[in-house]
Amino acid sequence: MKAILILICSIFLIEISTSAQNLISNPKFDDYTTYYDANNNVVYQPNAWHYDAKGSSHPIYYSSDRFLNNSISDNFHPDADLIRQGQKLNYLCALLLPKSQRAYTTLKEPLKKGKKYQLMIDIKAVDLSNCFSDLLVGFSGCSGCNSDLDVLQLSLPDSLCDGSLYHNWLTLSKIFTAKGNESVFVISGGSTQDYLKIINANPGKFCISPSQNSFKLMYFIDNISLTAIDSESDSLISVHLDSLNIGQSIILQNIYFDFDKYVLLKESFPFLDKIAAYLKEKANVRILVSGHTDNVGTIEYNYELSNKRAKSIVDYLMNKGITQDRLQSAGLGSRFPVDSNDTDEGRHKNRRIEIKIIDK
Repeated sequence: MKAILILICSIFLIEISTSAQNLISNPKFDDYTTYYDANNNVVYQPNAWHYDAKGSSHPIYYSSDRFLNNSISDNFHPDADLIRQGQKLNYLCALLLPKSQRAYTTLKEPLKKGKKYQLMIDIKAVDLSNCFSDLLVGFSGCSGCNSDLDVLQLSLPDSLCDGSLYHNWLTLSKIFTAKGNESVFVISGGSTQDYLKIINANPGKFCISPSQNSFKLMYFIDNISLTAIDSESDSLISVHLDSLNIGQSIILQNIYFDFDKYVLLKESFPFLDKIAAYLKEKANVRILVSGHTDNVGTIEYNYELSNKRAKSIVDYLMNKGITQDRLQSAGLGSRFPVDSNDTDEGRHKNRRIEIKIIDK
């Protein structure tokens, strides 16, 4: 990995590689194996994932292919309409209350003692849930070592702990330091008592239906990422965003759009996820996202394109759990070039996204 930091007129230019290896195998549950159980029913099992053999129940694997298999009579899928439109949606559904269902996977390599890692998990609440909670996951040195789990708590943002969690996916993120030799990742890492303790400690946040005497909580789980934080690259985001004063900006070089378009390309997601993780850790930071263009095209068109690009960044960060009151966007067109518009290289530099610190 490499990182370049250049100071130009109080603007920091950051270029960071985003190729860190995900230590979770089959992180989106897209790969699976089928087999027949004792009752001759076909079973879809996500590859690299195993269920807790000691538990009386296990998570449900929702597979698009299973839903489309007409030979299966009981093939419900929560996103049936989207699948019929051609989308592929595979994920787990884990019951956390009244009893904890666990699935686990062996990491591609054990965690290294003292090294920092970032864990990111997408969740959405099942509509049968009458409460919410932070998510508890676990790490262990061996499969089946449930009594010796190193539990990690991924916090649910206060602002998104409402009915919208039934309809929208939310990315939970946590940066932690490994104890060393953790080789197994477990969902869920918490017992029923652990979840009840979280809920009862903050009923105003987590008790969505407080009139009910018993709690039920189920989360859909997808897109799990566990990556090492390289001290010379990934941590650069936090270090240099922290070093900025109010009014100073960074230019984001790892943000990609098709030419003349404003829809984010997926290559942009890893870098924006790191920006979102930083903002979650620094709850007082507020930012302005501004879009800039070269001088090709009309002034009006460039303003509109740059505004839509900036707004697409804000929308992405909001989808990752950053509240709207901490984010502003602006399209500035070609008013503030950082290089000459007389060359291809200069015009390329002028087509950019900036983040300015407006409060911290």
